[in-house]
Amino acid sequence: MLWDLYQDMRQLQEEIDNLFEYRSIIPRLSHTTAAQSKYPPINLREDTNNLFLDIRLPGLDIDKIKINIKDRTLGISGQKPSPDGIDQKDYHRRERITGNFIRAVDLPMDVDVAKAKADYENGIVTISLPKAESAKPKKIEVKIK
Repeated sequence: MLWDLYQDMRQLQEEIDNLFEYRSIIPRLSHTTAAQSKYPPINLREDTNNLFLDIRLPGLDIDKIKINIKDRTLGISGQKPSPDGIDQKDYHRRERITGNFIRAVDLPMDVDVAKAKADYENGIVTISLPKAESAKPKKIEVKIK
């Protein structure tokens, strides 16, 4: 019997697909790790004229949050404060990450940086990014002859 490379590759692809489809067989993949939670979670959404980036940053001093945009990349950095007077050895479990963080988000289209704005309410920073004119949908009228 001859070795069938393609059959082996198909079988490997199926096994990889199954691995990601059935995350419960590997619990570590289905839970957020400490390394992942070091970065604040985001939601990126859009409407016709704007992109909106929501970043969960509860407990942060608003003056320590820095946001910048270059090309199609939005950068956000800040510092998650640590409780004063608590020694590391006193913890039994520590899931809240403290210290500096930097997060870069690739934007799906060009934005008008001059009109961007950020608001902070209830621990959520919402960044409104107006789409650049070149990124907005254009209506083309079709004439029947």
